[in-house]
Amino acid sequence: MSTDSILILINMQEISFKYSQFVIGLLIFVFSYSTLFAQEKDSVKNSYVWVLEEGYIPQEVEFDTLINQFHTYNPIEKNSFSNSFLGNIGAEYNSNIFMDELGKPHSDFLHEKPFDAYLLTPDNQKFYFTKRPYIELKYTMSTKKWNENNLGVLYTQNINKKLNIGLLYDLISADGVFPRSKTSKHSMSFFTSYTGDKYSIHAAVLRNKIKLQESGGILSSTVTDPDLSLPQINNASSILYKSNFFISQEYKFGKDVVKIIDDTLKQTVYTERGKLNYILNYEHNYRLHFDDDDLSGFYDSIYISPNWTTDSVSLKLLDNTLSWTFREMKVGDAIMMNSFGAGYQILNNYNFKGYIVINDGDNYNSLSAHFNSIGTFNKFRYKLKTKYFIQGYKSADYLGTFDLEKDFVLKQSLSTLNLNLEVSNRTPSFFEQYYYSNHFLWDNNDFNKKNTAKLKFGFSIPKKELNIELAYAQLNNYIYFDSLAPRQLETTLGVLSVKGQKEFKLGKFHSLNKIVWQLADNTEAVSIPEVVLYNNLYLDLQYKKAAHLHVGYELYYSTEFYALSFMPATGQFYQDRDGISGGFAIINIFADIRIQSVLLFMKFENVGFQFFNSDYYYLANNYPLNPTIFKFGVSWRFKD
Repeated sequence: MSTDSILILINMQEISFKYSQFVIGLLIFVFSYSTLFAQEKDSVKNSYVWVLEEGYIPQEVEFDTLINQFHTYNPIEKNSFSNSFLGNIGAEYNSNIFMDELGKPHSDFLHEKPFDAYLLTPDNQKFYFTKRPYIELKYTMSTKKWNENNLGVLYTQNINKKLNIGLLYDLISADGVFPRSKTSKHSMSFFTSYTGDKYSIHAAVLRNKIKLQESGGILSSTVTDPDLSLPQINNASSILYKSNFFISQEYKFGKDVVKIIDDTLKQTVYTERGKLNYILNYEHNYRLHFDDDDLSGFYDSIYISPNWTTDSVSLKLLDNTLSWTFREMKVGDAIMMNSFGAGYQILNNYNFKGYIVINDGDNYNSLSAHFNSIGTFNKFRYKLKTKYFIQGYKSADYLGTFDLEKDFVLKQSLSTLNLNLEVSNRTPSFFEQYYYSNHFLWDNNDFNKKNTAKLKFGFSIPKKELNIELAYAQLNNYIYFDSLAPRQLETTLGVLSVKGQKEFKLGKFHSLNKIVWQLADNTEAVSIPEVVLYNNLYLDLQYKKAAHLHVGYELYYSTEFYALSFMPATGQFYQDRDGISGGFAIINIFADIRIQSVLLFMKFENVGFQFFNSDYYYLANNYPLNPTIFKFGVSWRFKD
């Protein structure tokens, strides 16, 4: 494929996005106009939302309409309260809490992992039931100088009691504080669901596109004025693209049974004998990296051209899963529901350089079997999920998780104990095994499968808002990146952590506190702070039912640790034990406001920079934390 062909393809993608934005704008106008004159006769409690666990098991989740922590709008801060990232919203990130990073969903396309919190995927796609049309508009902005704008649009409505349609659009556009840190993200989802008595279907078309300027970080300087900072790379950029077509179908088998209620009344009841589920997921991913100024000396090696770089990787996936779920079974005091099935997966991987296909693009097929069980026994709730690849490219890969919970009363408070065990054995990703580009070249066909065993034990008292978790992970053949290539540990890596969360209330004052202590037995491959904490203190004020206000501060802190570095050409964080991060406090001041169905926040981020800093704080090597910034956000909800 020629360079001109690639540029035409990119231009077509841009035109497609502009057309999508026009359609979304038109929909917003039409639906907003129709609801502005509608009186609110219903509440969100008459609606509900769910995701599909394992692609077919509905799990109800909450509407995101609470005032609590509304100012925490950045997706990475919702996923983890301590992160190494590149400073600007929408850019790559890595959680400093090892169990959070390890818990990111597995993907064969490694390049999406640093963007996990930003991407719409079948795993986090929400489906809705709403008695009336529901529209939510979210908008966040910063001061004009930094030009950060985030727009979120959700429209969904039930055509009838069984059929729902919806549209979700999310935009991030941020110039960034430091030079060449601009980010742009467009995510869109068209979704629908039909939940009948016997037949149900969930479907979604999802699309994500993230464009980034790449700076390589800033040149070392004692200057604390972002306008005077200089980037290490001047003409580099990257594009990440991910799209999915997802469809999940279910058919329930059973028969009508006539039940005699009394001498004159009979009732026909449908008795389910089992259900058949079919899931189809098609996925297309690619990453492009451009650099027209490789003479800067940023890279150690040049394999093809000293004047330009146009690296790209691509992965396509087609996944089919068929499963059968038996009807609920009762054995003594135990109640269980079991399902088993099979899956067939096709992977197609490409690695381009100069638009020459390096591998032959052959299909990599894998056949798997799975067994799931959910139920209760002796007042314990359990959930078991297993998957094993029988043959093909991923032969002998497996995944198993077991969750166990039990409620009990402690000092008149309902409490819960939970145990989670997870084991996996996975083939390294294509990107970890081999890569050919202008600046990096590796062939790791001798990499062994990655084996992980993770155990978590938790205790919670919801009424007292207390959660404690002890976790241990043992990883064999762990893969990490250094400055040159992926490396695989020949020894076992062990990581231990303790996490606690507690909210205190004294009158109208509330204090939310989180703390993590963690320890890794190999600091060459894993660099994490030993202690991470978060403190949030706010005043809770309410005026009847019309207005609600939270005003306070939040503080983030971690002990010192070796900062991660970031390589723009590969899009990966890596270990180099060069600079230090942590050992400083990040303080934000915020106000969260709710006026009927409208939520607002005002926030000053990193206010300490104005008073205490003589130099930048670095979240990753050469990537400083932004100085003090004011941000404002609002969310409107319309229910016709």
